[in-house]
Amino acid sequence: MNKAQKIVISLIAVLIVVTVLVAIKATSEGATLVALESKSTRLEAENQALREKVVNSTSLTKVSEDATGLGFKKPENITYLEGAAPALSAEAR
Repeated sequence: MNKAQKIVISLIAVLIVVTVLVAIKATSEGATLVALESKSTRLEAENQALREKVVNSTSLTKVSEDATGLGFKKPENITYLEGAAPALSAEAR
């Protein structure tokens, strides 16, 4: 075997090793990507559930029900004051 053949065989061996290493790295990165996509999907679902919870807990119907549960009730008689002085007059500022 002459020197040129040894160089060609060495280059082929190096290319094979590099190809195997790149394949291993790609597989590893693929697994990481799948894990991240799974986590992203889970977090998006959790985010949607939390948005729905916020919407439900801040709806006027829910707030009204909570207020009734705490003993608040709608007033039976409303009295409006006419000609009342403002709580803070311009002179007091």
